[in-house]
Amino acid sequence: MPEQSENFPPGDDPLDPHVTPDSPSDLQSAIEFVHQKFEVTRETSGPIPPPAMLREYEDISPGLAERLANMAEDEAKHRRAVENKLIGIYSRDQIASRQIEARGQLYGLLIGVGAIVGAVILRLHGQTAASLGLGTGGLTPGYRVGYRLYPWQNAPAKGA
Repeated sequence: MPEQSENFPPGDDPLDPHVTPDSPSDLQSAIEFVHQKFEVTRETSGPIPPPAMLREYEDISPGLAERLANMAEDEAKHRRAVENKLIGIYSRDQIASRQIEARGQLYGLLIGVGAIVGAVILRLHGQTAASLGLGTGGLTPGYRVGYRLYPWQNAPAKGA
């Protein structure tokens, strides 16, 4: 059963599909009912409403338009301050990340050079198998870790 309107008693609701207007007055009341339900909405984007709406606000409460403008300015200052702080944080984080990468590359270089020097020393003492194992084993993990950490650098070039 359709919902009853609060303006019409049961059986007289013009929106009820079982009720048909029998007279012009019923039709007129149905038209008035539909007009009563018509609403106008206005949407704005941004912190400050259009000038006509600001005038209406000012008529309701004197000084409200200026308070709205001040609020929008304060919000913009706050947003810029937060963005500047975030930029500083991201910048320091990027610098720290680059320092960590450089330190890792230095440690990798030291491990590689150490493995090569150790392999040469072992070879000079007649330990060929150990020399081969240390030379190969000392350099391979660094290559494999780098290959897995930076896969985009290992992708083939486009068009190749």
